[in-house]
Order: sequence, then C-alpha cells, then structure tokens
Amino acid sequence: VYQMRLKEEKISKQRDEEELIREQLMKKFAEDDRIEQMNESKRRMKTELHKREANRLIELRREMYEQQREAEREGHAKLKQEESKRQVVIEEERRRLISEHAADLKDFLPKGTLESLDDYALMHRA
Repeated sequence: VYQMRLKEEKISKQRDEEELIREQLMKKFAEDDRIEQMNESKRRMKTELHKREANRLIELRREMYEQQREAEREGHAKLKQEESKRQVVIEEERRRLISEHAADLKDFLPKGTLESLDDYALMHRA
C-alpha cells in the first residue's frame, strides 16, 4: 500500500511537472508567435516603406527627366529665336547693300543675288 501511494505520488508529481512544462511551453510558443507576428508586421511595414521609397525615387527621376526635357526645349526655342533674329539682321544688311551698291555693280552681280522683285525695286531706287 505504501509503495502504491508512493507510485501514485510519483505519477501525480510527474503529471504536475508535465503540466507545468506544458504551460511553460505554451507560454513560450505564444510569446514566439507574438514575436513572429510582430516581425511579420515589421517586415510588411519595411516592404511597404521600400515600395513607397522606390515609387518616390521613380517619380523624382521622372520629374528630373521632364525638367531636363523642358530645359532642352527652352534652349532649342532660344537658339531658334536667336537664329531668326540673325536672319532678320542678315536680310536687312543684304537689302541695305543692294540699295546702296547694286545699281553700280548690276553688270557684275552673280546670279541669285537679286532674289525677288523687291530686290530689283531697291536697286532701281538708288
């Protein structure tokens, strides 16, 4: 009877230890799950942050490209405007030279010097 009681106490003690171990393991697993869930949440947040940053950098790159294209367009327009002004000055000078000297040099002018009827009129006015 004494041995049976000892055996039962031993079995009971083992059950208590097992239950304690089971509780500790369950707490540990719950804590691990909580940490894993936290890590998963952090990982998702990091992923979202990386996506936002990538989108921001792409948009910044796009804006810089558009600014560069706009600067090129403005530079091209400025060059075109300067060329137009240059052509106006050249035409005014050509007309002045025709008006002043063409009558004296009419027999020596190369073909194509007088481009229009206005050029002939300028030559005869002088």
